[in-house]
This record gives sequence, structure tokens and C-alpha cells, in this order.
Amino acid sequence: MQPQTLYFAYGSNLHLTQMSHRCPQSRYLGTGTLPNYKWQINIRGYANIVPSPGDYVKGLCYLLSENDEAALDVNEGVPWAYEKVWMGVECCAGSVRVVGRRVEGGGG
Repeated sequence: MQPQTLYFAYGSNLHLTQMSHRCPQSRYLGTGTLPNYKWQINIRGYANIVPSPGDYVKGLCYLLSENDEAALDVNEGVPWAYEKVWMGVECCAGSVRVVGRRVEGGGG
């Protein structure tokens, strides 16, 4: 069995059909909440998340195969546009650590 990664989507990957094309082996798990962050569009026009105590970001949780994660990295521009980060997300499986992506450098 191939390794799998929990992934938190908060931008364009909220679109289920688009995600099924980008990551055909992915499995949608349900909605999730990322506490202590806020959602923003940065100066380059990318969706981003930044630390913000007391705020939260709603998104979707997926289970990704190793191949899907690699394809998503290419599509999302990891590591030059986005960086992969581990974060605590509350989702259907309870409070879990998932990999997400935020704009490289993290700022606006």
C-alpha cells in the first residue's frame, strides 16, 4: 500500500471536480477547521493562510496518495510559490496533523 498524506485545502482545491482532476486517487474526507489562522489573498494574487490568534480558516480535508501529493506539489508551485507545512486541523477524524500549503515565506 502506498503511503498517504492528510491534506487541508482552503483555496482553489476546494473545487471537488478540479481536485479530482489534479489528484485522481485522492479521497475527500469532509470539512475541516484550521484554528488560529486567517485566509487572505497575498500581493501576488495567491490564496494564503497566515497566523492570527483567535481566527480560523474553513476548508476541506483529503487523503492523498504519494503520486497525488507529488502532482499537487507541481500544480501548486512547491517550493517556489507555496511551501508545505504541517498544521493541526480539526476534521471528521478529530484533531489531526495534516499537510497544507501556504505562500512561500508565509507573509502577505
